[in-house]
Amino acid sequence: MKRIVFSWQPILVITLFSLLALPALADRWVFLGERQAERGGDHDTIRVGEMKGEFDSLRIVVHNAPVRIHKMVIRYESGRQKDLSFDHRIRPGDSRDIPLHGRYRGIHRVDFWYESASREGRPALVKLYGRR
Repeated sequence: MKRIVFSWQPILVITLFSLLALPALADRWVFLGERQAERGGDHDTIRVGEMKGEFDSLRIVVHNAPVRIHKMVIRYESGRQKDLSFDHRIRPGDSRDIPLHGRYRGIHRVDFWYESASREGRPALVKLYGRR
């Protein structure tokens, strides 16, 4: 009768490497808030605050209906702000990344001027994420 020898070493190595890779896979995106963009033009604010930390990029994700973003203002904890004026349409399920430059990137709040671009008049759900 043959005796089968089981080694725990390969399983341990695979588990260790899997756990070390988790932060890289997550890409460190943090949910910052969400608002609904109504048809006909809207202005909303997502308050972030210093408790969330500093970010090197923001991501806008759209659900339910397309949204047209006219302007966005990122207000930093340092008092500085970044004004972004564009006429950008984002479809549901799509996203837009905005890189943040500079030394201090703690975000106080983000203001949006936008509108739902739905022909049926449905509001668009706009979610904001920050990457550390």
